[in-house]
Amino acid sequence: MGALRPTLLPPSLPLLLLLMLASQLAVTVGPGERRIGPGEPLELLCNVSGALPPAGRHAAYSVGWEMAPAGAPGPGRLVAQLDTEGVGSLGPGYEGRHIAMEKVASRTYRLRLEAARPGDAGTYRCLAKAYVRGSGTRLREAASARSRPLPVHVREEGVVLEAVAWLAGGTVYRGETASLLCNISVRGGPPGLRLAASWWVERPEDGELSSVPAQLVGGVGQDGVAELGVRPGGGPVSVELVGPRSHRLRLHSLGPEDEGVYHCAPSAWVQHADYSWYQAGSARSGPVTVYPYMHALDTLFVPLLVGTGVALVTGATVLGTITCCFMKRLRKR
Repeated sequence: MGALRPTLLPPSLPLLLLLMLASQLAVTVGPGERRIGPGEPLELLCNVSGALPPAGRHAAYSVGWEMAPAGAPGPGRLVAQLDTEGVGSLGPGYEGRHIAMEKVASRTYRLRLEAARPGDAGTYRCLAKAYVRGSGTRLREAASARSRPLPVHVREEGVVLEAVAWLAGGTVYRGETASLLCNISVRGGPPGLRLAASWWVERPEDGELSSVPAQLVGGVGQDGVAELGVRPGGGPVSVELVGPRSHRLRLHSLGPEDEGVYHCAPSAWVQHADYSWYQAGSARSGPVTVYPYMHALDTLFVPLLVGTGVALVTGATVLGTITCCFMKRLRKR
């Protein structure tokens, strides 16, 4: 008798087997509803189960976390994921944050946010997908499963800001420097709260404020760095912190183009252990009207020029008339 030859499986059979096994994909999450404070780390675990073949030549898996704000419909937006090659990536809006997505066991995955923010509150779901590869090299999605929703609550800081802004002196003339001051009051908030303030202007058109959004003139950030926008008159601008909670905007060499309604917009910021910032509160002052008046001599200068011109024309006319009449009489004689 000849030697027994192993039975070869049809190429499509492994694919069918993997499709059948992948249909049993299931996802569970833990540790349960979470309540944390801002700046604290957030860790969520996702366990993938089922009669699944190990990842390898014919099978591959991807796992990610999605978040939807409380009350929002749908699964939400992607926070982070591990693709079929085990490469991690962050979802839109999470770039630059300290977020880790890693595999901690054969079928257990962990999402960790180093410093939670109030905006991280919502409903989280873990999404797992199983892929199979047939005789070719392209992966085909065989199944997917989402976990039950996992609520996460992040306490608000409770920061309340108020701002009062005014024009120093009350009246300013063309060519002078307009100084606008903004005093900020703060209630609540954690230790180490930082303040920022920006100045904005709305320009009048045909006697009315335009529908164009307010334009940034300048400001000082929570890190003390000045940011300059665009001044309507195009001249020099200076922004500075003149007290712990007092900011000043100065418009040098004021011109008619600087006319407008200005306001101060303070904001409160908290820095976490991972050196990231998040905005804990904001406010807006009342309107401050800046109208560059003309000096009294300037208002008289234009009528003086006009009057002088009229007088010269009138004098020349009278003189011409007299001269004409005098020459006519001389001819008669």
